[in-house]
Amino acid sequence: MAQYYFLARVRVDVNQYKSADELMDRWLAEAEAAEGAEQAGLIVTLWKDVSAPLVYGVLCVEGETAIKANATLLETVMGLPMGQDGALVFEDVTEVRPYSEWRTLLRERRG
Repeated sequence: MAQYYFLARVRVDVNQYKSADELMDRWLAEAEAAEGAEQAGLIVTLWKDVSAPLVYGVLCVEGETAIKANATLLETVMGLPMGQDGALVFEDVTEVRPYSEWRTLLRERRG
């Protein structure tokens, strides 16, 4: 199966939680689940916006097609703790490729 990479911008809907303590406890559960996904190779990298409840990530998903891989990505992320709470809002998901593939294509084109 092919590997597909997605760049995702995900907003956490903090209004899903009744208190700051509940939010932070749930976010810790989310971070620990994400750590497992990193170790499994699903998450390539994650970045947290320090001024907003936003997380940016590059994720790698196997699939027969890009659309099937995207569906797997959505199902997987929505299975995480905050996804189960309905607190994850995908603001943008874009299929990307490693830059090294682009460089290889350019070199091959040159001959």
